[in-house]
Amino acid sequence: MPRKRSNKYIWCINGIPEESLLHKNTAMKRRAVSIKWGLVSRFYSPDLVITVSKRMSVYVSSKISQVKTISIPLNVDLDRFQMKRNVERIFYTYSGSGAPWQNLEQLSEVWGSLNQLDPSIRFRVISRDSRARVLGSKVPKEAIEFVGTSDLDELAGYLEQAEFGFLIRQDSLVNRVSFPTKLSEYLASGAWVVSSDIDWDVADLIKKHSVGILVPPSWSSDQIATRILESRTDFIDKERLEKRLTNALKELSKVYWLEEGRKQLLESNIFLK
Repeated sequence: MPRKRSNKYIWCINGIPEESLLHKNTAMKRRAVSIKWGLVSRFYSPDLVITVSKRMSVYVSSKISQVKTISIPLNVDLDRFQMKRNVERIFYTYSGSGAPWQNLEQLSEVWGSLNQLDPSIRFRVISRDSRARVLGSKVPKEAIEFVGTSDLDELAGYLEQAEFGFLIRQDSLVNRVSFPTKLSEYLASGAWVVSSDIDWDVADLIKKHSVGILVPPSWSSDQIATRILESRTDFIDKERLEKRLTNALKELSKVYWLEEGRKQLLESNIFLK
């Protein structure tokens, strides 16, 4: 049983221990993950856990008995990331790290197929992670550019030129419970999204607001590339797309979640015990 205490403990979780298995999946690593969850449940159980997705909350609840959870997606500052008109959107864009769960090997294959179908396409990678350079392995050097920044204003400037952004993931536990920051940043910048159609909150939002396309993780790179090019006509009407994006961003705004998060925290009643 968790030890009794007078203080209240609130944990904020944006990733789960199982991420380590994507770096090295061995029996010892799997045992270590199991031990971590066991220790949390037995000795360090929090009073409230704030997660980044509804599915992460469900998973955490399955590991830590009788814990309250609140789901707050990784949201975006709409004063910094904006949908600017009269900006030429010329890049198929990836923003993020080269971590294993990003599935960049498959994305590089998709970009190779896109280049074969339409050599005029230009690609941009926004990353300071050298592992992300794999995205240039299947396309000519002149068709892709790599930029990196830790400055959020610069990142917003790069994303202004994105026609759409990529979230191609494998169907794994780590991905199903995640909610990547880049989704909110893509949408806030006026870009639609190409996402894997797995059981995650990302797919729910895209379906609800029609702000991108979902592709099965089992599809080949050629199938995905063909679907992307066929779908571009669905997003030609910029005024209609802007309305969809605006509706989606009502659920992803930093300002909204500052108020909604405060409300949910008070409603949790953990401070009344």
